[in-house]
Amino acid sequence: MHPKVKTFYEQNQQLDYVKTVSDNLEEKFNEQVSTDIKSTVERMYRVKLGGIRSSEYLWYDQKDSGRDNAGNEISIIRTVGKYNMPHAQYRFDGANKKELLGIADVTTEYDIPWSPKLVDELEEKGMITEKTQVAIQTSSMSYGPFPLESFKSNEFEDLSFLGQNRRYPTLEEKQILTGKKVSK
Repeated sequence: MHPKVKTFYEQNQQLDYVKTVSDNLEEKFNEQVSTDIKSTVERMYRVKLGGIRSSEYLWYDQKDSGRDNAGNEISIIRTVGKYNMPHAQYRFDGANKKELLGIADVTTEYDIPWSPKLVDELEEKGMITEKTQVAIQTSSMSYGPFPLESFKSNEFEDLSFLGQNRRYPTLEEKQILTGKKVSK
């Protein structure tokens, strides 16, 4: 459970947290693993929702592998940097007192701001392998996979253009995409 989700349920104790399948799998994995855990990144995404000037985030699927007491390899996939945040619904009772009704909505939230340095750190830890796939996500589409260096070094808009058109934008197109004057 993400720490912000945990805080939400601690602040709204009238609501019961219902464990997800992921929660149950993680609990089972943690009970069974008896060796050091090796972590690798399976898939990694740069996300930019909204307009050109919106914030950019990183999230990834991390595979944790270890062995149980019998020596069998066991693994689990965990999502890092992305979580589902519940939002409460309230009403006012007859005495104008706020009363919690339940969960009104759940939104997808991201909590790792994008930086190529983060990818470098994951590489240094040996978590990125030749099997790691990298892509970008807009509010409506995913594009990729891209070579890791392109993923790290290119602007999000350039990768999005490449994903849509199978080529990088020209300087003129880049200026239109970013709204900034671009020099050669």
